[in-house]
Amino acid sequence: MARRADPALHARRREQIVAGAAHAFAEKGYDGATVKDICRASGLGSGTIFHYFADKRAILHGMLEIDRDQTIADLRAIEDDDALAAFWRVIDRVTGDLRDPFAGPLAVALLGQLLVDPVVGQLLGAIDTVAHTLLSDLIARLQAEGRADPDWAPAHAATWVQSISDSLYLRCGDDGFDADAELDRLRIVLARALALSDTGS
Repeated sequence: MARRADPALHARRREQIVAGAAHAFAEKGYDGATVKDICRASGLGSGTIFHYFADKRAILHGMLEIDRDQTIADLRAIEDDDALAAFWRVIDRVTGDLRDPFAGPLAVALLGQLLVDPVVGQLLGAIDTVAHTLLSDLIARLQAEGRADPDWAPAHAATWVQSISDSLYLRCGDDGFDADAELDRLRIVLARALALSDTGS
């Protein structure tokens, strides 16, 4: 009788592999990282890795799929009667990785892959789409409550919010980048740009 696979173990192993891959890609770039580097970073042998993923490209896709699924689940779970509180929770979720020391180098590695692998763009774009819809809806609510600039179309405002937030990932690998200080500044910039207020006018 064939032994049944343990779904929880399967998920843990995949996460262990992609965590190691993220470390290797951040350290050496996608092209520079080898399967041996991923083995070392994940603490697993190549036989185990190839049992779960066909090759390095599949590992990259798996890493982005896990991040996509978790981020989208987190975003969809954001519910708050206070639209402003919910807005800031969305911002916190989509920028939370900036505190990770690997965020900058990993962002650079992913940018390079956007040019050669359309699947990377699709996986990253799925998160952007969900975040954009949420932000648009929340901005519309804030405008209806008199707590945000009413002159922006909500979808256009959401695009600006995402553009400003995403730009931090291009800088987070710079020397002296202070994620906490930059995220505090981001809140100030977004609050001013959208004319956000805690209470209706």
